[in-house]
Amino acid sequence: MLAERAPDRIAEDMTGQVISEAGSIEIAAHANKKASGAFLINHVGEQLTDRAESWDWTFTPVPPIRAAVRIRDREGRMPGSVSVAHRPTEWKARHSFVEVPLTMDTLWKVLQVNWQR
Repeated sequence: MLAERAPDRIAEDMTGQVISEAGSIEIAAHANKKASGAFLINHVGEQLTDRAESWDWTFTPVPPIRAAVRIRDREGRMPGSVSVAHRPTEWKARHSFVEVPLTMDTLWKVLQVNWQR
């Protein structure tokens, strides 16, 4: 029973989540009282060797990956502004989180959500 409910419980507690058919995008989310951010790392160019070490075989440009990033504010506020790579971007309010569609076409990107007061 506990294992069946685990995904729901994890989703309720998340700060950030990446949705991508390709996978290969890592998120490191951070939040403070005024904003939430996500450092996104594109692992599409990594490959494992027989020694279980990863190495990059794609440096730049990397193949573009369509994705969406979900960011939640624990206080339930709406965004005042949303940016990706320091540029304003589109976003949608979805339930208790903000969803930001983006294309990962670089090795890394930074997403920032400034919450309304």
